[in-house]
Amino acid sequence: NYLPKLPVVSFLAQVKALFYISALAPLLPFLLSLFRLQNKTQVYRIISWVVWWGLFIQAISFSLWYFKQNNLYLTHLYVFVETGLLTGLYYHSFRNNRAATWVLLIGGLATLFVPINTLFFQSLTTFNTYAITVENSLLIVVSIYYYLYLLSGDKLEPLGSLPMFWANAAILLYASGSILIHLASNYLLPESLYLQNSVWGIH
Repeated sequence: NYLPKLPVVSFLAQVKALFYISALAPLLPFLLSLFRLQNKTQVYRIISWVVWWGLFIQAISFSLWYFKQNNLYLTHLYVFVETGLLTGLYYHSFRNNRAATWVLLIGGLATLFVPINTLFFQSLTTFNTYAITVENSLLIVVSIYYYLYLLSGDKLEPLGSLPMFWANAAILLYASGSILIHLASNYLLPESLYLQNSVWGIH
């Protein structure tokens, strides 16, 4: 009875706060990429382009959401460009010509699937979960193979000193964590607004 009463913050309010924080999260890597872009490798430049593209789409998407406009069509454009950029990222990361060729071929097919999915399966007004699932599946496979590629190399180079090592870790972690959420988005989440807000806020 003598304990002070603390304000009760609802779970959805916390989720909303996380949503705003996540919307601003790309600003830090964006600023870092601007200061360190000069005299960098092609791999570093592509990573910077991915960050810039994500921030650009995030800003437009957030603006449309704020004014209560449908922003789902942006995911179709975002996934198309992102899949192409990440395909280029791994293509330049693999020094083995055979591995790079396979990445370019499979990544090209995954990129091509995005507009096919939009035309025949999930329209611009629908969240393109099929295309995102294909992209995440590709990224999981390629990122795991990239680690095997690093471990099989002849050069004894500290992995922590490689920027692509950390970028690959981030890609693998994100793709693995989001693939089930995107799969369930059009089936389970619409059944409950509370579940939808909670899951996507945490995501």
